[in-house]
Amino acid sequence: RTETWSDVANGNRRLFQAFDIVFSRLTSISPVVLSIDDIHLASASTAELLAFLVHRRDGLMIVATRRTAVGASIAADVVMPLGPLGYDDTVSLVGADRAPALHARTLGNPLFLTQLQRARSDELLPASLIEAVAGVADSLGDAAPTVVSAAVLGERIDVEMLATVVNATPATLMVHLDLARKRGLLEERDGCYVFRHALVRDALSNSTAPARAALLHREAARALSGRPGVDPLEIAHHARLGGDKELAADALERAAALAAQRFDRPAAEELLDQALRWSDTASRRIARARHRTMRANYDGALADVHQALATGAGAEALAVGAWASYFARRFDDARSFADDGAAVASEPEVLASCLTIAGRVRHAAGDLSGAEPLLQEAASTAIGPARAVPRVWLGVLRSHQSRPTEALELLRAITRVESGADQTTELLHALLFTAHSCALLGRPLDALDALSRFDVEVTRREVPRYAGRGSNFRGWVLRSLGQWERADDANLQAADEVGGADFPETRIASWLDLASGALLRGDGAVAGVALDRAAENFPSGFAADLTFGWRLDMRLRLERARLALLNREPETALALAHGVALTAGELGVVRYATAARLVVAQAQARTRSIEHIDLDAIDHDIEALDVAV
Repeated sequence: RTETWSDVANGNRRLFQAFDIVFSRLTSISPVVLSIDDIHLASASTAELLAFLVHRRDGLMIVATRRTAVGASIAADVVMPLGPLGYDDTVSLVGADRAPALHARTLGNPLFLTQLQRARSDELLPASLIEAVAGVADSLGDAAPTVVSAAVLGERIDVEMLATVVNATPATLMVHLDLARKRGLLEERDGCYVFRHALVRDALSNSTAPARAALLHREAARALSGRPGVDPLEIAHHARLGGDKELAADALERAAALAAQRFDRPAAEELLDQALRWSDTASRRIARARHRTMRANYDGALADVHQALATGAGAEALAVGAWASYFARRFDDARSFADDGAAVASEPEVLASCLTIAGRVRHAAGDLSGAEPLLQEAASTAIGPARAVPRVWLGVLRSHQSRPTEALELLRAITRVESGADQTTELLHALLFTAHSCALLGRPLDALDALSRFDVEVTRREVPRYAGRGSNFRGWVLRSLGQWERADDANLQAADEVGGADFPETRIASWLDLASGALLRGDGAVAGVALDRAAENFPSGFAADLTFGWRLDMRLRLERARLALLNREPETALALAHGVALTAGELGVVRYATAARLVVAQAQARTRSIEHIDLDAIDHDIEALDVAV
């Protein structure tokens, strides 16, 4: 017995001589094999005895087993490292049915294999395995609690975090962890301590009382939350396991914001779903409503807005509800949300947001005179980087008002800088109307460059509702350059990009552009078919149900007037163009008012109503074409 040898043998050479006599007599009869397990646990005197016997070993073979780099050792003639069992050995040990799962889980560790073989389930750790691993940890003395705490917190050991959790200095921890490495529980990998085997960590973690494990996770979450640059998902992981619901929800919300910055909106929404399950607050509802709006889930966004309002949210929720309603083409609801929000907003940024969407809704509905003062007020109210948002929408209005130079100056506020995910809508509109304004100013190459950047951003930011818009604009610019075939291809591509999605505005614009090209080529038959297809896409025939339906309706009537001229139907052309001129004049849209008045003049000339033609007005309209068409 080791303890007897330890007590007696120290300085007692007679005991060694007695063993020598015994083995001499045994080996004189036949060779002897002495097998000793776990000599790393032996005392110094036991190791000395074995070394003594090795020198007197004629006819004696000593076979000893030990753990690597732990405890006592003796000089050996042959060292045979014992690695994990191979797959074939595992089959022999546990059978072919369980071998694949158990070998993958244990990596061939014989102890783990034999212990898991006895378990009823491949998923559960048997108590005997937990006890065996816990026993190794217990042998570490003062280092044992450190290693067990590390096992609870994860495979890779964050020394700084662990030091805070167990209230120890990093230097002390390094001593503890190095001892665990020597005992085979840990290993160094990529400059960090990690558990050598997942089952070791699982066993130590399972040996910890649930209450203590929860406390460790809570402390870990709090320690990490105070460190810059930590992945919030790691904080959320520990906070959830520690039962700290608010900290878990806060971390998940921050993770959602990071996902949105990467333009991974599905992941952002899923993270907010998780955050709301832990802590349902108005601010998180509003955040999810924004992501749902960008993903075209308008009903879901509005459900979040109403829930936030029911729990006391104010103008910010109303602004988000206005944007969701606007994109869902519920313009009356959008105006109501925006106006109510502007009435109660107290913070400049929120007030500017409400005024912006209030102006945008009126612009989309054709109330340009009502939109302009709201957008101007929003631009003067907003502060800091948020000022770019109302300036963009005011720039879009200026482009529609055929004031392209002013439009470019306003749109530049966002096209010159890198924009985050929260300004995706504004950036994409700014690029489209930068192209529009450049084309009006006779700068087609700049327009095409803006559209190329638009296509890149739509792909990068994954915003489906903008599909086809860049191609339609590109077709318009190319057609103005006389590139008929390329222009038609671009407009047909726009229709393909939209596919079956519910974006009739883009399909209508595509068919109107194709009709315009056919009219320029004098092909009335193709133009007529294209205009009929455009009209079919108006929902129930009402332009008011579409975003900028007023503009699409005016353009449809104007192109039909041009087709009537081509088909020698001047009376029809006169009536259609005159109606467009009146509507465009009332709205202050120079582009359509100018073009419509020139078609009226052409129709009057065809009907020989020469006395009604004002040549000075025609000269004025022709000059206006330079910045209107």
